[in-house]
Amino acid sequence: MLGNILGEVIIEQEGREFFELEEFIRHSTKEYRSTRGNTVNRRLSKKIASLDTLSMKKLIRAFSTYFQLINIAEQHHRIQRMHEQKKRGSAQYPHGSLRKTLQFAKKKKVTSNEIAGFLSQLHISPVFTAHPTEAMRRTVLEKHSRIWSALEEFDRKDLLPDEKDGVQQILKRLVTSLWQTEETRSYDISPLDEVSNGLYYFRSVLNEAIPAFYDELERALSETYPTLVQEIPSFIRFGSWIGGDRDGNPFVTADVTWATLKRQASLIIDSYLKTLDELYTEHSESLKVVDVSKELLDSIEKDSDQTSGEMYSFIRSKDEIYRIKLAQIYGKLQRYKKKFERLTDDKGPRYAASEEFLADLKLIRNSLLNNKGTILASGQLSNLIRNVETFGFHLATLDIRQHKYVHTTAVGEIYAQSHVAYAKLSDEERAEWLTKAILSDASFRIKEETLTTQTKEVLATFRMIQRALNEIDARSIQSYIISMTESPADVLEVLFLMKLTGLLETTDEEWKSRLNIVPLFETIADLRSSVPIMEGLYTNPAYKKHLGARKNHQEIMLGYSDSSKDGGIIASSWELYKAQRALAKCSAQHGIDWMFFHGRGGTVGRGGGPEYQAIMALNGHSINGKIKITEQGEVISLHSGHWNLPRLQCC
Repeated sequence: MLGNILGEVIIEQEGREFFELEEFIRHSTKEYRSTRGNTVNRRLSKKIASLDTLSMKKLIRAFSTYFQLINIAEQHHRIQRMHEQKKRGSAQYPHGSLRKTLQFAKKKKVTSNEIAGFLSQLHISPVFTAHPTEAMRRTVLEKHSRIWSALEEFDRKDLLPDEKDGVQQILKRLVTSLWQTEETRSYDISPLDEVSNGLYYFRSVLNEAIPAFYDELERALSETYPTLVQEIPSFIRFGSWIGGDRDGNPFVTADVTWATLKRQASLIIDSYLKTLDELYTEHSESLKVVDVSKELLDSIEKDSDQTSGEMYSFIRSKDEIYRIKLAQIYGKLQRYKKKFERLTDDKGPRYAASEEFLADLKLIRNSLLNNKGTILASGQLSNLIRNVETFGFHLATLDIRQHKYVHTTAVGEIYAQSHVAYAKLSDEERAEWLTKAILSDASFRIKEETLTTQTKEVLATFRMIQRALNEIDARSIQSYIISMTESPADVLEVLFLMKLTGLLETTDEEWKSRLNIVPLFETIADLRSSVPIMEGLYTNPAYKKHLGARKNHQEIMLGYSDSSKDGGIIASSWELYKAQRALAKCSAQHGIDWMFFHGRGGTVGRGGGPEYQAIMALNGHSINGKIKITEQGEVISLHSGHWNLPRLQCC
């Protein structure tokens, strides 16, 4: 159907002669694929060689559009097939689905206590990255999404003939618009353009898909481990490199990263405000009919003491307690947003952190649960709580990544002010020097006016991180990644810069460290030397104190793309396998709670492929219930496009 619609659009837009050219190419290539005949090959080559540039461009566009439509149809078909498969009962669910996995665990006699313990420590973090090979425009992706929605409507079994014709007309309008739209950008894309593209997926998909995922997990547990249904923690956390990855990109500055964080926060808070509006309409329960909890009444009284009653003059009935509380929550959330956007000096109550917002929502939920409102506590309220637990006030934790040489240069310039030839020191001498400086109580003064622009930007980045943690959310930035880590000194340089900028506070009583430092091992040689490097860090007195301040948590990033380019796919896979096993063993021996960050690309050659199979192929000794995986820009639309929402919901 989609192919026929495209054919009609091509005839209308480009004429029958061009349509016949496209059909000749299509039929000839299909024939050549099946026969490999020389006659077909010569005929096809001659025709293509005779085309002018404009005709060639149009031909490429025709096939590109055709394959876009085919991909949408194929994804749609796969989900329809999966639905049919699941209708035959939970035993027919596919491998990798939640139900199949839990059924397997039950069959292997895994106990409820073991599953509960596993869920309590589980941490899964998909990390969105920008990538130049994602050339498709957001407007094209939105048209794809609308085509998907129209196909969903077309599949309704109760559609009347006229309604089917109407849906086909919608599809034809969308395909016509797709044909007339530039598929790729004709302009340079800025880091903030990339941020806008990344935020599209959060806006369109994930705030709906996350609650749906946990609902599916609840249903799967109810069939296998029913006692755990009410005890599912929120273990998915999203991350992003878009607007934070400055390795090799001078356009990603501290100002760009701050703007990124503000955009992310604004998007998720606006989403919360919209949901609060809907909850206000929904929760009209009256005190004249049903009780509410004392804790809820006390919280309303506390907030009312700080707020003018005029703000809630639109509430007609003082007995509608939930509406009063929701109005207070709305006001505090709105004032929080205006505060970090510098739009108001309103002194009314506002949230200092997402945990306070979450606590208020849970007050409402607990009151409903304890006062004949169990069914009312589910739905939108439950979904909002899940989303706040997942996204906080920051939406996605932004990782900062920078190349090690930038830090080495910065530290060298800073030490040059004290007449120390830092750049001439060996790796061992650098590590020794940095350790003493980090452990020292002496203050270090910097003459910033003498520093280069690059080093000033490094310091500005660390100060921006401090600001983000204070003003947006404690989860807004958690990890600082060092590209091409080759020695412990490369990691200690970042710890030293953290101390200079206040992210690391060292006192005799207690150390406070606000950032995870993440070495990235990328080449085959780096993977082979990763264990000695981590051993050196785990035994370093300064780094041990930093880890103690971070609850002995260490994140280690492994590069799939560069190691594959360096040694080939087989060598890369084998070295990654060995490195994970050895690093896990080393970390466990030192009492370190490790987490591997898998820097996978989109294609198989860059570490890509089905994630379920990739996880199943990991060494069992390296799996500890915590995993972080990059979602490269060129495959985000495939995995998280709006047309994939049903796949997320049912798997």
